Amino acid sequence: MAYIDEFDHLIELSPATEIKKYEDEDALWDRIAEWLETPQGTLADLPGWGHNLIAMKHEPQGIDLEVMAEMSIAYKMPQDIANLVIGSVKVEFTEIDHCRVIINHSLGVFEETISL
Repeated sequence: MAYIDEFDHLIELSPATEIKKYEDEDALWDRIAEWLETPQGTLADLPGWGHNLIAMKHEPQGIDLEVMAEMSIAYKMPQDIANLVIGSVKVEFTEIDHCRVIINHSLGVFEETISL
């Protein structure tokens, strides 16, 4: 039995099941990806769920902005995602509205470039 079960947040279909389903580290990876794609206040039934990085979109780039984003993720993400234990967070802004996020967590490493 899987520790964590999760349906694909983009509702992709799978030949074996109606909706693609993830277990354990893949399930946690999908939850993190969904969280980073969802700005806070955009879900009608859960307005507090999601990232609050959108406020940093037009701030001057630099180490201070990266540290603020890392602290924001490390503080808010475990509150929104059950079973997530974060070891470290690294954020690098590659463009004014794109950043690379690396999250070491209890079941592996999540790494992705996101758009704010």
